[in-house]
Amino acid sequence: MSTDPGDLRRAFGTFATGVTIVTARSPAGQDVGLTVNSFSSVSLDPPMVLWSLAKTSGSRSTFMETDSFAVHILAQEQAGLAASFAQRGVDKFAGLELGRGVGYVPLLGECSARFQCRTVFRFDGGDHDIVGGEIVAYEHFDRAPLVFLSGRYAVAVEHPEAEPATEDEEPFATSTLISLQYLVAKVHYECQLALRPELARAELTEVEFYLLAVVAMAGPCAEDCLLRRVATSGAAVSGANIDHLVHSGLLLRRGSAQEGVRMTPEGSRILMRLAAIRKAIESEALKDFSPMEIGVFKQMLRRVVQQTQPA
Repeated sequence: MSTDPGDLRRAFGTFATGVTIVTARSPAGQDVGLTVNSFSSVSLDPPMVLWSLAKTSGSRSTFMETDSFAVHILAQEQAGLAASFAQRGVDKFAGLELGRGVGYVPLLGECSARFQCRTVFRFDGGDHDIVGGEIVAYEHFDRAPLVFLSGRYAVAVEHPEAEPATEDEEPFATSTLISLQYLVAKVHYECQLALRPELARAELTEVEFYLLAVVAMAGPCAEDCLLRRVATSGAAVSGANIDHLVHSGLLLRRGSAQEGVRMTPEGSRILMRLAAIRKAIESEALKDFSPMEIGVFKQMLRRVVQQTQPA
C-alpha cells in the first residue's frame, strides 16, 4: 500500500494524546529533554512504560546510552514548556527550577504526573526507536493534563452531557434551562446584581455605566455613535443618560453632539473603581475554574459574539 506521509500524519493526528517531556542526564553530565506525545503505559506489574524517539533527534545518543530517564505528563498550563522542549538548538532548561531523580535525571515541576524510569529495552521502530522503561518512582498531582490533537495543543474538558430530566420536569422547561440565552442571561443577572449597590453609591444606572465603559474603550466619540453602541446590548438608552453624565462631571462635551464626548478625570476614577469591583465579582464567580478553563470559556464566548454580531 502506498501512502501520502502528510495525509497519514493527519489521520494519526485525529487521535488525541497526552503531552510529555522526557528528560535524561548524559554520561558527560549534560541535561537533555524533548517533547514527546507517543508515551504509553505497558504494564502495572511490573510497572512499565514506553515511548518513541525520532532517530533524527539531537538527544538520541544520550537516550541510547543512559540507563535512566524521567517522563513528565504536562499540565494544561504548560503548553509553552512543551513548545520550548520541542525546539532544537536552545537551552531548554534555562530559568527552570529543577529537581533531581534517579541517575541525577532532571525533574520538572508543575506537571500532572512524573515517572522516574530505568531503561529496560530499546527496539527499532522504523524512523523511531522504541524505548521501554521500568518505573522506579512516580508522583501524580491534581492538575488537568495538556492534550495534543490534530497538530495542536488542546485541553480536555468534561463531556457536556445534559442531566436527564426528572419525571416531573416538562421537556420545554429542561430545554430552556440549558439554552444559551437563558444561561448567558442568568450569569449576567447574577453578576450585575452584585454590582448594583456600587452603582447606586456612585449615583449611576447600569446604562450610564455602559456609556462610561464604551467611552473608555473607544475614546472620544460622537453622541449618536455612543448611543448606538450601547443600544446593541438591548439597554434602553437616550441622550438624557449622556446629559446626566455630563452634569455629574464624568463626561465632557467637546462642542456639539456631533463632536462627541470624552471622559473626565473624575469619570475615569469612578470607572476604574467600578471596573475593579466588577473584576472581583468575576473572580468570585469563576473561583472554582482553572486559568485554562477560564481562557477556553471566554474564547468560546468571544466566538459566539462574533457569530451573532450584525454584519
